Amino acid sequence: MDFPDPPDGRSDRAHTPRERELLLQIEAIFLARGFADLRLADLARDLNTSLSTIYRLAPSKAALIELVLDRWHRRIGAQAWTAVAAVDDPLDRLRAWLAVSADAVTARSPLLQIDLVNTPAAYELTERYNRYWINVVVHLLRDAARQGRIRRMKFELVAEVWEAAFRRAIEPGLLTRVGVSEARALRELTTMLLDGIAVDTHLTHDRS
Repeated sequence: MDFPDPPDGRSDRAHTPRERELLLQIEAIFLARGFADLRLADLARDLNTSLSTIYRLAPSKAALIELVLDRWHRRIGAQAWTAVAAVDDPLDRLRAWLAVSADAVTARSPLLQIDLVNTPAAYELTERYNRYWINVVVHLLRDAARQGRIRRMKFELVAEVWEAAFRRAIEPGLLTRVGVSEARALRELTTMLLDGIAVDTHLTHDRS
């Protein structure tokens, strides 16, 4: 079946091995500490490189943020498609897509999440990838329905509700009240959602 294409990339230029290494290191810093308070000079010092090298990656801090976030989203997407391709059952394919997405969410620190919300360009980029996530879920749901693994319903609505549920499930206040980690909340939510639409619910998750 045909799946939607990911958003147009902000990272089309080919990078040298050293530049790719630096971009991965910057990504790790963003995931752990966010980016709002980060100065490029401090970043260069932390990475033991020159400021001019940082500016060769991107002409400004804003451009660097978009570049790193775009590469991160694309790398997560590639991992998700690899996981989907490794299984045949359509419910397992849905689970694989959701699991990689959940792992990506739990890798983000609260500081990064705050920065994503408060930085318009970063928020817009993240939302474009969220729309892509929703569109892929719709296609995976349709495939599962065609193979008789889930009930037929309005899959666009299902995907939108799922996306909203995932956002709600990682709110710090909720996690504190129910006493679970982000990882467990997303894992249990995934099982609950798939069980709710499956024709054979006992086949949607591993009970071992």
